[in-house]
Amino acid sequence: MYETWIGSPVVIQVSAGELRVPLRGTIVGENGNAVRFRVGDGWDIDVFKNMILTVEEDKWERTYDQLKRQAKTHSGPASYQPPGPRLPSP
Repeated sequence: MYETWIGSPVVIQVSAGELRVPLRGTIVGENGNAVRFRVGDGWDIDVFKNMILTVEEDKWERTYDQLKRQAKTHSGPASYQPPGPRLPSP
């Protein structure tokens, strides 16, 4: 059921009683009644499947990765100029 999400950055909505909590991380495995979920840099937790309400792609993680790739390919000084009058060069 969760194998399509394994290895991808996701946000899962987890319920615990009256609480609804989003968790950001990566699904790294699945067994009969739980999903192994990696939070951060290697902290794995098992989340019972009956507690998982939704699984969604982590769009922020994808956007952050794209920005990092763009920064690596950009050479030279930043070309951004704030709006408004330009100050004379020193």
